[in-house]
Amino acid sequence: MTQILFLGKNPRGRHALGQLGARPDSGSAEDPDLVIDATAAQVVDAFTGAVALANVEDHLGKPGRGRGVTVTPPEGGEVHGRFYTMMALAPEGCRVQHSGPTAPVRDPRVLLPAVRVRTVTEADALALFLRASSQRADLGDARLAPRQAGLLGSALPDLVDNGLRHAPTSGCGVIVCAALESDSREVQLVVTDLGPAISGPAALETLRDAWGRSRAELGSLHFLTERASRLGLDVSVQIRTGSAQGRWRRRWHSDDADFTPGWTVGVTIHR
Repeated sequence: MTQILFLGKNPRGRHALGQLGARPDSGSAEDPDLVIDATAAQVVDAFTGAVALANVEDHLGKPGRGRGVTVTPPEGGEVHGRFYTMMALAPEGCRVQHSGPTAPVRDPRVLLPAVRVRTVTEADALALFLRASSQRADLGDARLAPRQAGLLGSALPDLVDNGLRHAPTSGCGVIVCAALESDSREVQLVVTDLGPAISGPAALETLRDAWGRSRAELGSLHFLTERASRLGLDVSVQIRTGSAQGRWRRRWHSDDADFTPGWTVGVTIHR
């Protein structure tokens, strides 16, 4: 038997997070084969890529032999190449389908395809890659300014280190993805894990405590927001964990939200 998970027409942002660790739309959770069906998607972003790969890694890492994942990208058009680029680093055991007569066109606006990061050393290398890819000539006037690229490059290793330390049992490990929005000049960096430690019943209290502790101890989230302010960048930070969500854009706000497993941070530079 095969599990099937449909991503829907608009699997980005909070809609993508609704699919993180979700039960399949058909089949049993014990079935060794998983199909992630994105054929209906009309638009995707860095959240889409991070969530899709998190589900891939989580499925492949579960007990049982012969596990495999097939990912079907959106059908045709610009979104096909964009999604295909996001899944370019899918692990062994995952097949990203392509039925066209020619290879998909790589979308340069995908600055960092979704990838599992296992060490801080890997995160440092990916930060350098992200800085370089944000300066590609084929991005034209959408290229990031050096201070914008520098902010994302410094944030990536810190956020990955946070996931590696606090979510060692995450079924997907720590996943990162970065991309320019397809319909604007905004750029997103998304880091997600499926660690259980934060997403319990007291998630909102825990989230507020984590934010306060970061400020008191000059942690990665506080450093990110302070650096953005010093650089004069318009940046927002979104956090989803359990039934809680937090958002910073010049000031911090947190409240209840639909359940999201693990811990996801999205950093957006508004341009």
